[in-house]
Amino acid sequence: MDSALAARLVVHAHAAGTALAPDLRRRLEGDGLTIVASEDWKNLRKLAKAYPADAVLLGLPEPGKTARLAARLRRLFGRSALPIVVLLPAAAPAGGETAAIENGADDALREPLDGALLTARLEAAVRNAERWSAPAVWPRGTLRAADGAVTLDLRARLCSVRLEGGYVDVPLTQRQFETLAALLRRKNRPVSWSALYRRGWHPAKLRQKSRTLVQHVLSLRRKLGPAGNRIEAVPGFGYRFRDR
Repeated sequence: MDSALAARLVVHAHAAGTALAPDLRRRLEGDGLTIVASEDWKNLRKLAKAYPADAVLLGLPEPGKTARLAARLRRLFGRSALPIVVLLPAAAPAGGETAAIENGADDALREPLDGALLTARLEAAVRNAERWSAPAVWPRGTLRAADGAVTLDLRARLCSVRLEGGYVDVPLTQRQFETLAALLRRKNRPVSWSALYRRGWHPAKLRQKSRTLVQHVLSLRRKLGPAGNRIEAVPGFGYRFRDR
């Protein structure tokens, strides 16, 4: 499967009868996707914290609520450019696909759904979101997340985070910058406390089990906004940056 869809996709079955058919779900999972389904918004809030969704499939009986639900989903997952593909039943009003797209969806399809087509449309939605929010060419000496959500310009000592379809500069202390750089260099792989201490903390603090590093990482997470959730503690070892 193309890296554009090496992602977790959350399926929200908004109403009874709009969940994915078992054979279609198996087809998507066979394409390498992780499908997480929920009909309940309370449960969806929990999923939003646990799964960094790259796209959302939104099952609706009709397109009238697309705008409100799309906005709510994007706030919930902390991504203003989160791709949302609406799935409509065969009995939805004529022109429902157009209405859904006009009201905030990135794409819309009607049952019966073809697995290959749905995968292709999801891939297109993810790619379009990434092209829209990331530059075509990154400067040399730039460390970044695979989707460009966080970037570090090592030459300019500048951290940028993608928000609301654009990039905003985030001021970091020297230690926070070096910590983030170490994590981005080893994306998805744990970085030990001792390795991070060498980026700016005196070794004595490690022996004293100082919480200075913990406090700096907590502050770094807050500064990065939703992307800060990708910095994960590795119990008994250190931290890692979860890439996508």
